[in-house]
This record gives sequence, structure tokens and C-alpha cells, in this order.
Amino acid sequence: MQDIIFGEVLIMKFTFINSYTQDKFFKGLSLVSSILTIILLFGTPDILQECTVFCKYFVIFLLFAMPVVYSLTSWHCRKRFSIPVVGEKYINVLSGDLFNQKGIIVIPVNSAFDTIVDNRIIAESTVHGSFINKFFKNNTHRLDLEIKQQLANCGITPVKQNKAGNCEKYPLGTIVEIPCGEVKAVLVAITDFDDDNHIIDNPEGYFQALFRLFQYICKCSQALPVYMPLIGLGISKVAMSSEDSIRNVVQVVRSLHMNLPVEISIVVLPKEFPKVNKDFE
Repeated sequence: MQDIIFGEVLIMKFTFINSYTQDKFFKGLSLVSSILTIILLFGTPDILQECTVFCKYFVIFLLFAMPVVYSLTSWHCRKRFSIPVVGEKYINVLSGDLFNQKGIIVIPVNSAFDTIVDNRIIAESTVHGSFINKFFKNNTHRLDLEIKQQLANCGITPVKQNKAGNCEKYPLGTIVEIPCGEVKAVLVAITDFDDDNHIIDNPEGYFQALFRLFQYICKCSQALPVYMPLIGLGISKVAMSSEDSIRNVVQVVRSLHMNLPVEISIVVLPKEFPKVNKDFE
């Protein structure tokens, strides 16, 4: 499955960079042509008439080089880009803070839906930990009650386990909705932990969780834009890169053959975005 994903996204990346740079190049060329046309309307400048043949060719070269430089500079300085997935739909990748977005924000959590941020059960540096500290730092009890109530109503029988934190775990891909003011947080179980709170390597479960997440988005997003972090980093014994995470999301969406009803964006921290941008050159 990974080989198929890799091959398809290589083609996608090649197509995307060409369309992006061509668009910027022709916009730059159009601007230069317009300026040149306006100048020539008033006659050929005396300085050009006095130039040598080499000088004239050099000026022509500069006129074409400017759009090229503009297109490449735009590529490297961009703060967002879009990847085609199904039909006319795209997945956006943008630089920013996930928690500053308005709409639906996706929060990858463990299968026990833990709420204790102590750098042992949940690390404060994770999206899961950051979400709890931002919205429920002094009221995790309310978050716990909301999660347990929704899980009790979903008809899924949990599996008992002997670990710190919550002692019942749910299938990967289980989803809980938590309203948080102007945003709706969608908690999706993406990782399994053993009794010692060590991550269980489960690639199939990871893809299953992504499938269920996008099925939920297609059915229950209520036309709200959806924002998600890079999902899957640090959950496998095999290191997953940011590019791998984006590639996997794109492939899952494409494989569903569903017309996305909303705008979906992957939000990358500003300090990490240049690396992601370079990966998709």
C-alpha cells in the first residue's frame, strides 16, 4: 500500500509544481509584456536604439528571466499550497496555529481518550496535550464527563486494560465531538498504548482511523471548514515524516472516491512549514 501511495503522490507532486510555477510564470510574463507594450506605444526609447546587439539580447533575456525569478520566489515564499485530490477538490497545506482556526479542528488522541497531561500519559508538547491545556486546563473533569457520555452512547464495547489513566480503550477511528466556543473539536482515536503506556505499532489501525475520520467529515461536518495537524508523527517504530503524513491523508481521501463537502486544511507550525514546503517542491 505504501508503494502505491508513494508512486501516485510523486506524479501528483510533479503535476502540482508544474501547474503552480507555470501559473506564476505566465502572470509575471503578462505583467512584463504589459509594461513593455506601454513603453513601445510611445516609441522605441533612444537608449535602446543606441544599444549594441549584445545589449539588446541581454535586455530581452532579462525580460524573460524576471517572470522565472518571480515564479520560483513565489514558490519558496508561499505560506500555503493546495494538493488536488478528487475532482475539483483540494487539500490545503498552510502555515499557522491549529488552535487559531475557526470551524472543526481535528485532535488525534489515544484510544483510551485520556485527559491527564503529565508528560507520561499525555505529553504537553503533543496536539492532544496542547488541546487539553488550552481549553480544559482547569476543568478536565468536564471534558472527561463529556467524552464518557458520548462513548457510552456510541454503542461500542470498550476493552479493559491495566494502565495509568483511563482503563478502557476503544477501536482506532472512534470519534468524539467536543464543542469549544467558536470551534468544534473532533477527537479521533489514532494510537494504542500498552499497559506501560508505550505506543503499540499498528499501521493498519492508523489507516483505519484515517478512513473513519474522513467518512465522518463527509457525513457530519455541517459545511464547516476542517483543520487538522500532521497526523501520525511519532506513532510508529518506523519514523514517519511530515511528507509521509500529508501523503497518507491525500491517498486516503482519494481512495474513498467521495466528493468532499467542505474545505480541508492541514495546519503546519510556521517553524516546520519551510521543510514541508521544500518536500513538496
